[in-house]
Amino acid sequence: YRDRNGVDCKDLDFKYLTLTEFIAFTACRYDEAASLKVKQLDIDNKRAYLVNTKNGENRFLFINGPVIQHLAKLIVNKKPDDLVFTNSKNTKMHSGDFGNDLKKRARKAGIKKHVNPHLLRHTYATIYYNYSHDIAMVATILGHKDIQTTYDTYVHLDTEGIQQATNRHPLISRYIPTKEALLNYKKAIENLKIEDDKRFEYIISVTDN
Repeated sequence: YRDRNGVDCKDLDFKYLTLTEFIAFTACRYDEAASLKVKQLDIDNKRAYLVNTKNGENRFLFINGPVIQHLAKLIVNKKPDDLVFTNSKNTKMHSGDFGNDLKKRARKAGIKKHVNPHLLRHTYATIYYNYSHDIAMVATILGHKDIQTTYDTYVHLDTEGIQQATNRHPLISRYIPTKEALLNYKKAIENLKIEDDKRFEYIISVTDN
């Protein structure tokens, strides 16, 4: 980022990157992140406390990964009432500016799909629901006051997931063919994405079908 109107903009890349990470790792709304103050961050306990959210209820966000270190660096020398994320003039970051930056990052990463800040939140929720099928927890994480909103977005078209969930019921599972049951167990293990965790060596062995 070049300096504009005599304003030093060299730290904008880091600010935008950290804000992108924060939304992607917490599924918060853009304005919830952009309005976050330093005093609402609890880096030692890996969480943030949101106030005056869209539905009028306060809630915690839980943070993990590299964004923790990036947040710690971002708030150095800031006061408790200062905003965590600011633009080059140290005022609240404008959603349009952040959206444009996100599109540039997407193009650079080879992503052709239309990208906007809300997509980060939606992607988090979709991945979590596909992994857990726990719609109540998805609603809690997203801060939806009405679980029907969450249900309408993430569940109503997931017939395969609902069928697999019903097949796990103790009254039904005993009637599932053995091969199908084994495939379901295999899929459940694969959904854990163990192969993405470099701390473990993951090998699955299938013999005689």
